[in-house]
Amino acid sequence: MTFTEHLEELRRCLLKSLAAIILTSGVCYFFSDSIFRFIVAPLQQSLPPGQNLIGTGVTEAFFTEIKVALAAGVFFFLPGYFLPDLALP
Repeated sequence: MTFTEHLEELRRCLLKSLAAIILTSGVCYFFSDSIFRFIVAPLQQSLPPGQNLIGTGVTEAFFTEIKVALAAGVFFFLPGYFLPDLALP
């Protein structure tokens, strides 16, 4: 393969990976509240009684959901990326 063919192959792989991450993150967005509760459960158990987690910014709750969905999307995408032979037929 020539150098430009390698670059085209790299571009194709990166675009497929980006599309898959966006897709899995979109699916995980619907479950972001449950995922966030699962992540912060140990922290909430260690808080003293009467204390709670709070958001200090206007858009913090929304961006937290976006960040949780993106992280979960990458987390669920990686096994399919690194272990493609284990994919179902």
